[in-house]
This record gives sequence, C-alpha cells and structure tokens, in this order.
Amino acid sequence: MYEQIKIAFGMETEDLLNKDHFGNSVFFRIAEFNLTKNILSLTEKIPNPHRDHGEKSAGHGEEAKAGGIASLLPGVQILAGHAMGTNAAKMKQKYHILLFKNLDFSAVRNSIQANPGKIREFVHQEEKKILRLEEP
Repeated sequence: MYEQIKIAFGMETEDLLNKDHFGNSVFFRIAEFNLTKNILSLTEKIPNPHRDHGEKSAGHGEEAKAGGIASLLPGVQILAGHAMGTNAAKMKQKYHILLFKNLDFSAVRNSIQANPGKIREFVHQEEKKILRLEEP
C-alpha cells in the first residue's frame, strides 16, 4: 500500500497540461502526492526529448518512444494528462493513467487534492486502469 505516490504530468507550459497526447508533451512535471496528508508537492521538471515535432514525425506511436519516455520517469506510478496517444495500451501495462478535461494545471492540482480517496483507491488497484478525474 502506498502512502506517497509519484505522478508525472504531461505539460505544454508551466500552467497548462499538453493539449495533445502525453508523449508529445514539452516536458513532464513530477509531483509527489502524500495520500495520507493530502499534500501534492512538485519535485522536478523533465524535458521530453521524445516529443514529436509534427504529426508525421518518425516515432509517433512507436514502442521505442514509449520506452524512452518510461525511462525518464523512474518511480512514477501515475501518468496524468489531457489525452493519451496510441501508446496508451503499452503505457497502461506499467502505469495508472489519469486524464483531465481541463488543461489548467491549477484546476488539475485542485481536482487531485479534492479527491484523495479516489486517487488512493485508483492507485491501489492491481490492474492498471484509466481514470478521468474532473474538477470538484
């Protein structure tokens, strides 16, 4: 059972989730979420060297891209973003996936902190799943 989990957010800017799929994020914002104390702390920012630079970029949806992104995120249990691309099924083998309609990172953080029970239940499931979490 986890008391603290790591979440990787797919970001476009400091204030916005990436509107495209997770693997095309400009960078990943890593946060630690204490499930007992309901505290979400931002810990690091990781540039995404695997980002597509155009719709037909080589690597879009390829397994090597998913593996490259996974190698950037050691210890992460949840991938969080606005959308997942064609690698979602592959990534779901290793991570839980949390999706948000809202791109505003402040609203996303508030949504996580308003739903610690849902997050706790979600991350403690053996089978990796996808959860869409809306604003409170």
